[in-house]
Amino acid sequence: MTSPVPPINPGNRDYRIGDAERQEAMDALGKHFTAGRLDVTEYDNRLASITNAVMQSDLAPVFADLPPLVSPSPTP
Repeated sequence: MTSPVPPINPGNRDYRIGDAERQEAMDALGKHFTAGRLDVTEYDNRLASITNAVMQSDLAPVFADLPPLVSPSPTP
């Protein structure tokens, strides 16, 4: 007998993350550190939070007080 798979709830914006999402968050945090928005201690503490993150919602507090990163405009 197979176990029934619960239906996916499209309204649920929270989900489990993997290594790729953690790496993306670490890269973004590194850009904020390079921009001078974080000191070394704060950067290390936030990296630890990213490393321990299990759900997408675990990442929100890490970036809550930081501005969104903007991609540079392509040059013609």
